[in-house]
This record gives sequence, C-alpha cells and structure tokens, in this order.
Amino acid sequence: MCRANAALQQTVQDQQKLEDKLNDLESRGRLYNLQIHGIPEGVKGESVMEFLDKLLRSELKLNDDFDLQIQCTQSYHAQTGPQLPPKDLL
Repeated sequence: MCRANAALQQTVQDQQKLEDKLNDLESRGRLYNLQIHGIPEGVKGESVMEFLDKLLRSELKLNDDFDLQIQCTQSYHAQTGPQLPPKDLL
C-alpha cells in the first residue's frame, strides 16, 4: 500500500509540474499577440489581414516597406447580433 501511495504522490507532483509548464507556455505564447477591440462588422471587408495591415499602417504612420509580420488573424466573440458589441480581432 505504501508503494501505491508514493506512486500516486509522484503522479500528482508530475501533473502539477506539467500544468505549471503549460501555463508558462500559454503565457509566453500570448506575449506577442495584439488584440483589437471595437471594429464594427462589415468594415473589415474581404480580408481581415489586409484590413489590419492598412489600419495599423495608417494609425501608426508606418512606411510601406516596414514588415508588420502579421502571421494570422482571428475574429472572435461568443455571439453576434445588433445589440452586441463588435467582434474582437486577435
């Protein structure tokens, strides 16, 4: 029975270490994300990446040769509708 308890304790410790590592990796992954709020639906047009590129260049007054390195974009919001705020861009 003692061996089983020791094995269970070791498993719990290992699980905690893995959870800590996962939390650290998730936090590091969010370091370079940019979240933009309040862009009305329909304003983005066809390509979210192109819209975001134009928006950032315009608002930040960037040169055309500056590489923004936008890798991907994602719109998200739990629900949509006329009474709800616009989706966020990440």
